[in-house]
Amino acid sequence: AANVGAVVGICRRLEGLPLALKLAAARMPLLGASGLQARLMRGTAILAEAHDSAALPRQRTLQAALDWSYGLLSPAVQTLFRRLSVFAGGFSLDAAILLAQGEREDMDEMAAVEALSELIDRSLVVASQAEPPRYRLLEGVRDHARLLLARNGETQAVRRQHALAILEVFKRAKQDYLTTEDSRWVAAYGADLDNLRAALDWCAHAEPGLAVQLLAHSGFLFFSIGLIQEFRDRCANAEAAAALLPDSVVVADFWLHRSLSMAWCAHRLMHDWALRASEIYRRAGDRLGLYLALCFVTGSGRPATARLEPLLHEIRRLEDPEWPASLRLHRCWVEDIVHFLLGRPELARQVAVSALRQAEQSGHTIMANAFVTRIAMIALVLGHTEAAIARSREAIARERALGIRQPVQPLGHLARALLAKHAFAEAREVMADFLQCCRAERWVGLPMFSDLLAKLALGEGRPRSAACLVGYADAAWRGIGTPVRAGARFRVHAVRELSAALGAELLEQLMATGASMTEIEACACTLGNTDLA
Repeated sequence: AANVGAVVGICRRLEGLPLALKLAAARMPLLGASGLQARLMRGTAILAEAHDSAALPRQRTLQAALDWSYGLLSPAVQTLFRRLSVFAGGFSLDAAILLAQGEREDMDEMAAVEALSELIDRSLVVASQAEPPRYRLLEGVRDHARLLLARNGETQAVRRQHALAILEVFKRAKQDYLTTEDSRWVAAYGADLDNLRAALDWCAHAEPGLAVQLLAHSGFLFFSIGLIQEFRDRCANAEAAAALLPDSVVVADFWLHRSLSMAWCAHRLMHDWALRASEIYRRAGDRLGLYLALCFVTGSGRPATARLEPLLHEIRRLEDPEWPASLRLHRCWVEDIVHFLLGRPELARQVAVSALRQAEQSGHTIMANAFVTRIAMIALVLGHTEAAIARSREAIARERALGIRQPVQPLGHLARALLAKHAFAEAREVMADFLQCCRAERWVGLPMFSDLLAKLALGEGRPRSAACLVGYADAAWRGIGTPVRAGARFRVHAVRELSAALGAELLEQLMATGASMTEIEACACTLGNTDLA
């Protein structure tokens, strides 16, 4: 009974392949269940020499059985079998055809389909029951196919062709994103996440310019399934390669998606990268790209106040009324922000409410959630504290139901609303949740709400902690390029109150201490039950 978990793990790893299970059983006396499971996680080579002396020669080892099956295939089908080993997990028919054709297009589409059909008939490839079906090699079979690929000296060439095939998949994904409901789009293209990662990992070392192209076309997938930080990291690794490429629409797309990945957490970078993309799109005459880039430039909140209306006017002029709702909603988002920044919060609220209806009607759940969060924030500015609390809770529930990212923004707005209401006990609970979510997201979003840390400490009567946290917020705001307006107003009030309570000299010392705090130290200071000594 103690080995049940390990045995189940072995069966799953070998995917029920009868010969593989039989050979695994032959290794059990030597390795035990847990030892065999651990070794199988590193590959199926441990089964290569396991044998049953009573079996036919071709059945005595897994490698012999697969070699026998492979030998029955025609050269063209053998080629496809080897190439399919580079897929990470499953693959679609279109991706298999692209890989089968290779860079020299040495297998036409019908020949590739027939070859794949033969591999399925011989149980070397498994087809799912989904519609459309996806395909995969069983783990032990894939390990053997990879070995054959390496023996033939084809690994690098086929890995490159795999990256090119996945690039074609995500070119189509990028086009479909504009006209497809979020849930259907993620279901269609999320299945290739492992293939995308495998292609990016290979390109990072072998062909960085190709990695730039992959990132330029796949950003929406990373955003839609809550992997924004991974996208940021991969873009950072590819930045040097992007800088060496000549300007093109693809390079502009790379900078555009980098800009979007910094929304609400690093306004200066969001603005600068979107501006860089807009210049390339403008020279290339790409209307859609320029439209989106100017949306992100404006949405960063960095342009001078006098520039906001002219930017919005150009965005409206570029917009095509025939574009799908997902594109036109970007202009709504910018209108909301411009009204807000120009001191017209009621107009901003009206735009956000209307955009929320459009997003829900068109099935764009992610944008709908973003507008609920905007409505919550605007409600607080308008002095509608209870409405802000209700909308924040709605946004948190929506984000958690969607399950793709931590609800950092709505939790921050809820904490701000509760603090405005002086509901400090409830605000503390929400702040604990907020900080935990920030940590899970590698602290993305914390700088935007860093004033709340000091506000909680001050409200609970912990002035020395509050002084340190004001210093921490100052440093955090410098990192993102700008403080939020509510935070800037609070800082003026807090410094005045803390100076009276602590004296200017001590306040300055504590703020300097806070400016050098790590995120973990700032969290501990915020949620401490007593004031700092």
